[in-house]
Amino acid sequence: MTKHTNFPTPGTESENVVTFPNNSDALHPEEHPASDGHMPDGMPDGFLLRDDGIYQLRPGDDEDLEPVKICSPLIVKGQCRRPSGGGWGRVVEIQNPDGGWHELILEARDISAGPAKIVTPLSDRGLMVTNAAKAAQSVKELLNAWQPAARYDRVNHLGWVDGEFSAFTLGDGRVIGDALVVPDHGANHVAAAMHAKGTLEEWRATVAAPCSGNPLMIFALSLAFSGPLLSVLGREGGGFHLRGDTSKGKSTLQRLAASVWGAPEFMQDWRTTDNVLCRENLAA
Repeated sequence: MTKHTNFPTPGTESENVVTFPNNSDALHPEEHPASDGHMPDGMPDGFLLRDDGIYQLRPGDDEDLEPVKICSPLIVKGQCRRPSGGGWGRVVEIQNPDGGWHELILEARDISAGPAKIVTPLSDRGLMVTNAAKAAQSVKELLNAWQPAARYDRVNHLGWVDGEFSAFTLGDGRVIGDALVVPDHGANHVAAAMHAKGTLEEWRATVAAPCSGNPLMIFALSLAFSGPLLSVLGREGGGFHLRGDTSKGKSTLQRLAASVWGAPEFMQDWRTTDNVLCRENLAA
């Protein structure tokens, strides 16, 4: 499973990262290596991406342009919109203080608003805005002007994104496939429970292997893997009713199947569904 990106996540070896030379003459934008095709796609003039953050070229005491750090590393990977043509925004990836990278969607309407509207969700995910004068305003200006050529489709459902089976979205934000799509699941509790823990090798050794010789366990795992194949094969879905006395392993089989896709919370309770239906009927 891969989380596709339009270009490599920045690091010290990335060609998208600009390292400032010690020679002060190289700080002028027309002479800086960033002006020679080393900036990420669509990054506006006057801003530079370095391995430790974003810098803005500002006039110094002697009127020469000097790099001033405004925030920790971030990249605008592309613009995004919904299939209907609305819901425009930016697909942004930021680096938190622990070195991890997080992808999120920034709404175009928020980018056009005041700095606080756009900096708050970024800071919540770990972006560090510096104490430089008007740093937050500079971050807003950067995001507003940064318009890469890549176009992403916003997808608000899990699974296959189209009838061509070009990509498959998972609840933790990962995308399997080549299509440029960005998950837009919001606060979906099912999507939130779909996340990985441990490794594939550990799952095979501690979950799958012990099922050998037990037809019900093998059946449960097989059903868990069958969902994505139904639409590919043009088949309709269905369900199976596991019957038996209490404490005979029915819930264990459910947890076993849920482990294919995420945490135990991925299991859904029919009783909860009944309650939801009752509330909807009363509201109607």
